[in-house]
Amino acid sequence: MKIMRRTITIVLAAVLMVTLLTPVTGKAYAAGTGAVPSGTVIVTMNPPAGHTGWVKRGDYYYFYFNGTPLKGWQKIGGKWHILNGITGALYKVIPQVTFSGANNKQPKGKVLISTAVPPKYTGWIKRGNYFYHYYNGHPMKGIKKIGGVWYNLNGTTGALYRVIGDDMDHKAQRYNSNRSYLVLVSYDAHRVRIYRGQQNNWERVKNFSCTMGARSTRTPRGTYTIKNKGRYFNTGSRGRCWYWTQFYGNYLFHSVIYNRNSSPNHIIDGRLGINASHGCIRLKLKNAKWIYDNVPRRTKVVIY
Repeated sequence: MKIMRRTITIVLAAVLMVTLLTPVTGKAYAAGTGAVPSGTVIVTMNPPAGHTGWVKRGDYYYFYFNGTPLKGWQKIGGKWHILNGITGALYKVIPQVTFSGANNKQPKGKVLISTAVPPKYTGWIKRGNYFYHYYNGHPMKGIKKIGGVWYNLNGTTGALYRVIGDDMDHKAQRYNSNRSYLVLVSYDAHRVRIYRGQQNNWERVKNFSCTMGARSTRTPRGTYTIKNKGRYFNTGSRGRCWYWTQFYGNYLFHSVIYNRNSSPNHIIDGRLGINASHGCIRLKLKNAKWIYDNVPRRTKVVIY
């Protein structure tokens, strides 16, 4: 009887030992939020020697690297985590969102949502209702270009005031205008942009592709103002251009070339994004009409 009890005790001890030493691969966690990591987690009280990866020991998660639990702020699998500084137990997975840049009050790209800042962190972080860009732990301030985008950051706190945009949008900020509109035209990019606001606070409202003057009849670079307007004019032997807006002499914004009918219903030359005109700036019909309808006389036009 004693021998049987001893045998049972030994067997149970062996089973328990195997259970404790044998890792169980758990289902991969997808969320990676709060105090639950994302990725594959093994459940065991005794991680294998030299193990690298997440381990669940009791109620807590640990990340082992070569058999040793990491501690403090750690970037694992592209996400920031806060691990207990003494035990290494996971305290929190820092949430991260990605913004498209469509909203000029939000930065473009990945943003951490955290009141604390990872050590020597470089990137966007949301603290309360404000966005900051940290460089080695310090917020950037003023007008800065980050990831190809220009931002206006508070000069004292670094809080994001607004997204300015790309180089063309940044260039627009230096100009004033007699009206609440500004027109910028890039010769190289074949691009017309309309802004609303005032100097140092222009916001882009329209972005049009255009055709500029051919090599022998270039569109003049310089600073001009919107002058007269008209519904259409004829060109060549059978062409008609609609919704023209004058900015300098015989140089106009107008539609691509249509046939000479009472309404624009057949395009003769609809090419855009090239240098092909006699010096005027050609646009899609609806875009030429938008300028004709909305941009007032005396609005500044900058062609560069």
